[in-house]
Amino acid sequence: MISTHNIRDLPFDILPIVRLSHGSPPGVIALCGTGFLVAPGILMTCWHCVSGSKDRTDLGVLVPDRKRQSLQSHRLSAVSQDTAGFDLATARVDLSPRVCLRPVDEEHPAGTEVVTSGYPLLQVTSPGDVARPSDMGGRILQGYVMHCIEYEHPGFRLTPTYELDMLAPGGLSGAPIARRNSDMVVGIIYGSNDVSRGEQRVISIGHAHHLKSIREHATEATGGRTIGDLVDDPATWRGV
Repeated sequence: MISTHNIRDLPFDILPIVRLSHGSPPGVIALCGTGFLVAPGILMTCWHCVSGSKDRTDLGVLVPDRKRQSLQSHRLSAVSQDTAGFDLATARVDLSPRVCLRPVDEEHPAGTEVVTSGYPLLQVTSPGDVARPSDMGGRILQGYVMHCIEYEHPGFRLTPTYELDMLAPGGLSGAPIARRNSDMVVGIIYGSNDVSRGEQRVISIGHAHHLKSIREHATEATGGRTIGDLVDDPATWRGV
């Protein structure tokens, strides 16, 4: 669950996605967004977070070492877009979750309190350097589900969307939103709708992918199985 009880373990499950140099050790070239371990060996995020890399062989995630004194990079493979055309993606990575955030098939009506953790507002000050834990502190945000709509997400198909009373600054895309004090994933942040009046921004509404789109997501990285099938299968979690 995303709560004060497991806040120290969140950096092992909810990860910054980065572009890595090909040196040894690899350095961070750019920050791309947020992703999370939806199942052992599988990272889930938004497609727009990873599609900027030409061949996607330079993509990875950063994870603290056991003493939390340095960050270890893990490269992603089989980075694949959602076959239904949504702004969702999965990739394979040699990591297993600790918190076990799962998109369980359950209704999340308006008023549902939700919380997220991710990596917004970060900058690479010296491209190519090895990042330090102090450089990559995640942020926790809290809000609630306002409404569910069909949103015209530019570049993607009409997207079932949770409108959130929550800020969604750049870099938070790909972060899971979960029920408050629960491990049940409600959706995945993909952007915001900034409502303005003239040149003045009046309000910023967070947007998240609907749970149904997440559970029906299937790619090469998932072995063709849907996320719902994977997370509901007890065998997936054996040994975790």
